[in-house]
Amino acid sequence: MVLASLIPEKAQAILARASLYGENRILCGFHFRSDVTAGEQVGTVLAVEMLQHPVFHGWFLEAKAELKRPRVDVFCAIPWNASTSRPTPRTQTRVPASGNDPLLCNPANYQLPIFDYTHDGGRCSITGGYVYRGAALPASFKGRYFFADFVKGRVWSIALSVDGGGEGHASGLIEHTAELTGSARFGNVSSFGVDGDGELYLVSYSLGRVFKIVGPPAAPATPTGLRIVR
Repeated sequence: MVLASLIPEKAQAILARASLYGENRILCGFHFRSDVTAGEQVGTVLAVEMLQHPVFHGWFLEAKAELKRPRVDVFCAIPWNASTSRPTPRTQTRVPASGNDPLLCNPANYQLPIFDYTHDGGRCSITGGYVYRGAALPASFKGRYFFADFVKGRVWSIALSVDGGGEGHASGLIEHTAELTGSARFGNVSSFGVDGDGELYLVSYSLGRVFKIVGPPAAPATPTGLRIVR
């Protein structure tokens, strides 16, 4: 509501975008419609109260005046480079770029992501985790980054490596949901944890529990030194 009041010529588009965001939260199964409706009502009341506060109202007027001043818009359009599997930045200027910093879209000034998590297959929300450094899991898991989807309750890991130039790379995406949960589910994964030994923990928001991620049970040792007592 505050943003819509700040830019009245775009108020309709701003409110439509906010409504779409609320609908997405419902579709992802994270909120009920009543939650979104209540949030809209509370947000409207808070916006009115904030705009009536003298200090906030002063900031609001300053921001509104700043938005009316002429400005130069420069943005980076980053298409996907199929040959390198990395984004390729380029600069596009909407108006004459007098006074702009020509380094704004220089790829050398930014650390680009090495892995993209899409919304394919109903994925909704990513929960970041840790790189595994412990000893409880098989050696093949060391150096893999674990993460989850909060809404879908799914867990993955990717292998991380660094080349000779110090550039990071991700590969070998593996989903671990089935092997971690079996026939059960740990619900909404809200966080990961790591202890002093580098072992990983998973936090279930919906169950209110913390799970430790461990490897398969070790096979019993082969008995040796058997003898017959007469």
